[in-house]
Amino acid sequence: MTNENQQEMAAMDAELAASSEWKPCLKLPVIVHVREQRPGEVHVSTREGITPVRPDDLIMRGVAGEEYPIGRELFKRTYTFDLSQADCHDDAELMRDIRTIADADFGRGEWTPECESAARRLRARLRDKP
Repeated sequence: MTNENQQEMAAMDAELAASSEWKPCLKLPVIVHVREQRPGEVHVSTREGITPVRPDDLIMRGVAGEEYPIGRELFKRTYTFDLSQADCHDDAELMRDIRTIADADFGRGEWTPECESAARRLRARLRDKP
């Protein structure tokens, strides 16, 4: 973990410690991947352990490459395949950063320094957004 990441984590920890039990937050706009279940797939190995898969679940891959099941209804309410609906989709730098994260992270299954730089720029843009 870089020094800048450690500083960001320390700032987040301090903010959480100073808050009430529940602190409102905004989910970062990240690209995740989804797939149909494989034939005979009855569970996925998540970061929390083995998780059963229901017959109508889709399988998502998160920002760290982790997999988890998600019901189709929840998926339909919270995700879209239309990436043009991103807040600033006309911003070339923003889209380049999003593609860097998605392609490098999910395409090769590793979190690269380029991904970390792109994620840092996205977090900074969200903090500075009016």
